Amino acid sequence: MGFCISKVLAAIYCITDMSQFIGMRSLTALLQRQSIWRQLLLMNWLLLVDYL
Repeated sequence: MGFCISKVLAAIYCITDMSQFIGMRSLTALLQRQSIWRQLLLMNWLLLVDYL
């Protein structure tokens, strides 16, 4: 459980690092990508809660 959360945090840090690296010009595309990631994480979280 804790390992899964740490993996999610690592992915979030990776995404924010990538956003700083890419720059402001592709910020909208990155925000769209982050919203997709958020939906996927939410689905995984709901599945995990159902599993528990």
